[in-house]
Amino acid sequence: MRFNIDNSPWDDEDKRENVVGSVKDLLMFSNVLSLFQIANSLLIYITELKWMKARGLVHYSDDLITSGLINGFYLQIFMTLVQPYWFLYGVNYSNSYSNEHTMGLLF
Repeated sequence: MRFNIDNSPWDDEDKRENVVGSVKDLLMFSNVLSLFQIANSLLIYITELKWMKARGLVHYSDDLITSGLINGFYLQIFMTLVQPYWFLYGVNYSNSYSNEHTMGLLF
């Protein structure tokens, strides 16, 4: 299949809006799935703590904080939340102070 430059989605403004809207929808769906991943991780850590209590590896009154499992959970939350967000799509940051290395750059 050959790529036809004449039918590029960036030629028409309406087509561009549709593509940008689709990307935002996919990013929003990704963010919702990340929230489900965090909830799933919490349930996994709670199950692991119950297993450790049943095996006698931790005291029966320990929880996620006192057993030290919360640190791994925080790390997993941080790693899950490092991703692009749909509400920041297309937002450019322009630095008002620039030097010879950053002149004209958008972040």
